[in-house]
Amino acid sequence: VQEVAGQVQSMLTSLEATTLDIAVTVESGAGQSTFVNAIRGLGDDDLASAETGVTETTMEPMAYQHPQLPTVTLWDLPGIGTSNFQADRYLELVSFNRYDFFIIVASGRFQENHAKLARSIRALKKHFYFVRTKVDQDLKAARRRKKTQ
Repeated sequence: VQEVAGQVQSMLTSLEATTLDIAVTVESGAGQSTFVNAIRGLGDDDLASAETGVTETTMEPMAYQHPQLPTVTLWDLPGIGTSNFQADRYLELVSFNRYDFFIIVASGRFQENHAKLARSIRALKKHFYFVRTKVDQDLKAARRRKKTQ
């Protein structure tokens, strides 16, 4: 029993010391900075929040430590497909291979850049989640269309 307890304690200590770099990425304006803020329990106007805006705001990868998990860093990456971060050079510009895990954020339909990112992540033998934002706006628009018909 003591041997097992020692092994479990060793594993827990190892987990506490393991760092995890999570990249939040996709097209500019999809709400990835707001998503990073929400995961950290912050609003967009809080002092320590990731900067948000209606124009291209994130111009370089920005690291934000998770408030309850000190070994977890959320990386707010610039949006892909802008004049500053064109798709063909995006992976290189944001040092894509340095991240352990990815969250691909989209505010609309699944697009070509989403597929490119997913394929690139798979090629690195890493994992990702796909997160759809701004669904509330789409639902409101659908209700308005329905009322006018």
